[in-house]
Amino acid sequence: MTGICGNILEMPFKNNIFQFSYGGGVIEHFKDAQKAVNKIYHVTAVGGLTPNTVPCLSLSTIYRVLLWGKYSRHSWNKGSY
Repeated sequence: MTGICGNILEMPFKNNIFQFSYGGGVIEHFKDAQKAVNKIYHVTAVGGLTPNTVPCLSLSTIYRVLLWGKYSRHSWNKGSY
C-alpha cells in the first residue's frame, strides 16, 4: 500500500481507480465539503471503500456502534466520542 498526500480537490487521478482511500478529519475543512466528497466518490472504484471521519464521527465511533449498537445517552454524556 502506498500513501498519497495532496489536495482532494486537485487529485490527478482517473475516476473509479482506487479500491481504498482514507480521509481522517479533512472533509470539514473545505468551504464546499460536498465538492470534496464528490471528488472522493469519483476516484473510488465501484465496490471500493473510503472511510472518512469528521470530528464527531471517527473510526472509534464506528467501532463502538458495531460493538454495542446504537449510541446510548450514557456514552454521549461522558463525552466519549
